[in-house]
Amino acid sequence: MWATLRYARAADKSLQLSKEQLDREWRPHLHVEVRKTKEGDAMMFVTNLAKPSVLVKTLRIRIDETGQYPATIHPLNIPLLGGHGDKKNIARDLVEELQFRGLVPTILQPSHQWRGAMSVSLVFESAGTYPETKWVGFVVTVRHNAIAELDPIRDVLATADPGK
Repeated sequence: MWATLRYARAADKSLQLSKEQLDREWRPHLHVEVRKTKEGDAMMFVTNLAKPSVLVKTLRIRIDETGQYPATIHPLNIPLLGGHGDKKNIARDLVEELQFRGLVPTILQPSHQWRGAMSVSLVFESAGTYPETKWVGFVVTVRHNAIAELDPIRDVLATADPGK
């Protein structure tokens, strides 16, 4: 009788571990990284770390310096197979966001410089749901309406979104 009980407990534990592993493998998970290229562009690298394919639908940008502006939404259409990645140049989106908020002058007054913290997040579709990634932060310097410097911030809190 005790052997049967031990076998049942071991089988239950094994089944639970298998279920957790299956959930972990099939749960959507994107890795997002933003860095400056040699050409002076701000490139966003997105990697799908899970098995299911996803469709990246939205790029969300927020300015962390002020906290007074909500996150803005930029539509995307990036299909990502499981285990694959893609990249997108977001320099223009970042500069346009700053110009829209009046923090960087337009092309008519290009001699201005702005340095501050910004964050991006992605909303993607996976199996009929629309999860979003954590906010990825970086400090950016815009000079002459172009990205001059871009340094990632390692400790960005993925807490409440002021832009929601």
